[in-house]
Amino acid sequence: MNRFALFVFYILAACSLYARTEKQLPERKTVGVNGVTFSLIKVQGGIFRMGGTAEQRSDPYSTDKPVHQVVVDSYWMSETEVTRRLWKAVMGSAPKEGGNDWLADDLPQEWISWDDCQRFISRLDSLTGLQLRMPTEAEWEYAARGGQQSRHTKYAGSQDPEAAGWIYSNSGSRTHKAGGKLPNELGLYDMTGNVWEWCSDYFGLYKDSLQLNPTGPDKGTLRVVRGGSWDNVSANVNLSARQGREPEYTFYDCGLRLVLPAERVELPPSELAEEQRLRVKGQTIRFRLLTGEGLQPAYIAETEVTQSLWKAVMHDNPSARRSGKNPVEEVSWNDCQRFIAAMNRLTGRQFRLPTAAEWKYAAEGGQHSIRLERLDGKRDSLTIAANRPRYVSPRKKKAIRGTNAFLEMIPFGLKINEGEDAVLYDYKTEQPDTAAYVYAGSDDADKVAWHYGNSKGKPHPVGKKAKNELGLYDMSGNVAEWTQNLSVCGGSWAEHADHCRSKDSKQMGASAHSPYTGLRLVMEP
Repeated sequence: MNRFALFVFYILAACSLYARTEKQLPERKTVGVNGVTFSLIKVQGGIFRMGGTAEQRSDPYSTDKPVHQVVVDSYWMSETEVTRRLWKAVMGSAPKEGGNDWLADDLPQEWISWDDCQRFISRLDSLTGLQLRMPTEAEWEYAARGGQQSRHTKYAGSQDPEAAGWIYSNSGSRTHKAGGKLPNELGLYDMTGNVWEWCSDYFGLYKDSLQLNPTGPDKGTLRVVRGGSWDNVSANVNLSARQGREPEYTFYDCGLRLVLPAERVELPPSELAEEQRLRVKGQTIRFRLLTGEGLQPAYIAETEVTQSLWKAVMHDNPSARRSGKNPVEEVSWNDCQRFIAAMNRLTGRQFRLPTAAEWKYAAEGGQHSIRLERLDGKRDSLTIAANRPRYVSPRKKKAIRGTNAFLEMIPFGLKINEGEDAVLYDYKTEQPDTAAYVYAGSDDADKVAWHYGNSKGKPHPVGKKAKNELGLYDMSGNVAEWTQNLSVCGGSWAEHADHCRSKDSKQMGASAHSPYTGLRLVMEP
């Protein structure tokens, strides 16, 4: 290879390395207070298995059992433990306990109680205008494991405890400068060793179920500390190791790390497109913009998640009746969270289930609902609703027919004793129509929904019935759809039309699944 070619090769290699490095740089923000700055690293939310997983090789009798799944939202976490320099900038001086007031300012602050930390954070918030806090135990472990970039190591970013942090075997029985060891996958330092870190939770046993942003027990006497310290052997500093300590006492090997909840980007609806398309693993998903008073702008999928999309992402198909264009079914709320976490990793987007309020609002037509229509400036949606045929459920229609037949058998002039129910169905109790359609897009279930009366005992391909005012298909019928609130909405192909109305929902357990339940995605702008 001649010199010029070799020169070009090195230039291209350097550019490639620079591009990879740039891509891997963590998203960060810098905060300043009284001339001292500290950095926060963005931790993208996701789902993970918390506790003594296989790579942690923890004691079978330790308190990191049972292993359970946890979903956490995005947040910012301080790159290092709070240093003595930052503590002094906020509080005016460092604690004098242990005679350590002479220590260097770049060491993590120790000899601080959980209560001291609350006072520090309160004063820091007043100086910066932020709303910082301690991490929850789940947030701490998720970040320590590397979040969505986790390599499933036993220690923070490494299988070697001495590379990851300062522990008993390499510390010389003292703390060391914050950030002196290798960072983990997210760019966070000292999540293993140096000092234990206070968390916000009370110390208690884990629950054996999926948790959504858990905050620990409601009450207790001890607060959680995580991460181990310079005074612990390697067997006690794995990422699932946990302890409980009295919050009013100070400890020679205990400090803290800060968390800032991720701000939600609020864009005016006028700056957002009415619809979006996203292609994932060969599957196209179409979204419609959902805006409304009291709701954050978001995009909601036009159709339920199909079996084809689920299989492309998860490499399996849990459905009882398999057909690629049909909605996926036999999925639990827990299954939906795993699917959404995989979608987020694949696309870099933020997907989630709709809230119950978002789902109902979208089913009723969202910002294009008939309830918001005005024909000529005089007749509004209430007038339109009043002139539509009154909705009477199939069950009540049957009751009316039975009542009429009964009344025809009563002899003319027959006296009905007071208190007797001569009339089985009182039409006066029928609720008046609302401004929204009864079903998602129509007062006629057959036009917009696959239900017991027309489905022939099976689900159908998505998008074959009429869409509602917002452009969404199958929000009534086909499969009932999970929400964030552990409810399923809209009814299914196996239910009577009367159970497929926009207002219909029912609560289910997070692990429950059936051939009648599926999901629809929401995407953050």
